[in-house]
Amino acid sequence: MGETTRRIRDAGGRAEIIKTDGLKLLALGDGYLDLDLSRFPDVVRGVGDDLAVADGQDLNDLCLSVNAFLVETPDRLCLIDAGDGARRAPSLGHLEKALKSAGYDRADITDLF
Repeated sequence: MGETTRRIRDAGGRAEIIKTDGLKLLALGDGYLDLDLSRFPDVVRGVGDDLAVADGQDLNDLCLSVNAFLVETPDRLCLIDAGDGARRAPSLGHLEKALKSAGYDRADITDLF
């Protein structure tokens, strides 16, 4: 497994925070999906393959990070994408853990998009 895949797989349940004037944006790691690249027939092969191989990636696999986003303003807490738990894969469903790791509870959310 390559370093990039390891980082993507380890991100479930974590939160990354970006702050700007009067706004805080959090990327909440819900988990990851492993997909066979053959599901994407229009992918142009060869572009970036050398980087993927150097990172230890399997060129036929695609590991996708799945995230939701939380936007905090002075008077609102907006969740963008509530996910669907682990229905698609057992590697998903870490949204509530990520929310808690950022210091929030789902009861704190005022708006859902």
